[in-house]
Amino acid sequence: MLVFFSGRRLKGGHWDDFRKAWGGEEDGEGMPEGSVIYHARNVKDEDEVISFGIFNIDRDSLEVVRGTAEEEAKRQEEISKHVKDVPLEGIYEVVEEIRP
Repeated sequence: MLVFFSGRRLKGGHWDDFRKAWGGEEDGEGMPEGSVIYHARNVKDEDEVISFGIFNIDRDSLEVVRGTAEEEAKRQEEISKHVKDVPLEGIYEVVEEIRP
């Protein structure tokens, strides 16, 4: 299971444009079964945004989520127009799950 995570500081007032550039309006069409994606805004600073998706895939299946390298590069280019900086970003492999 992989978690795709990005922490971003958006340019002021760019949430709607960022969200449009980020994509995903297809309600998860084409995503692996059981996948979930969250976007969350800091309650004290709405321009601070975290985005993360949880996918039941392995390291060899990144294209299932991201598409081709060219498609992802184009998407990232569009997203970057609305982002001031990205202090944390990566793909993380789940090593432990804790449930109540």
